[in-house]
Amino acid sequence: KMQDELDIPILKLKYVPANMVFDSLSIENNRAIIKFNFNGYVIRLVEVEGPLESFNTHVSDREEYDTRFNRLLGTDVILSKNDLDGGKIEYSADIETDTAYYYLSGIMDEDEFNRIVEQMHFIN
Repeated sequence: KMQDELDIPILKLKYVPANMVFDSLSIENNRAIIKFNFNGYVIRLVEVEGPLESFNTHVSDREEYDTRFNRLLGTDVILSKNDLDGGKIEYSADIETDTAYYYLSGIMDEDEFNRIVEQMHFIN
């Protein structure tokens, strides 16, 4: 459905933890939001058609802590985190291309999050 409605390469999660299950997909205003449930927390994957500057969609209180090159994507992934109450940490990954903006975020173990990010790739 995303391939039919968005004119961008679709970001796919090759690795998904066993207890991370699909919850919903919404597509509107050139933006797809996929929600997963992971151990009671919402994990979001947002895919936006067009450059980030044209949308004003992303304001974050997260702290950028790393940039990693993903060879499957052929681009850098910016990693950020937000320390929450109760010792939980919300991680996020930002990818910006000439034609789209992608954002993955949620509360989970850092190693699990990094494994997801390392194996993300585009489908056309």
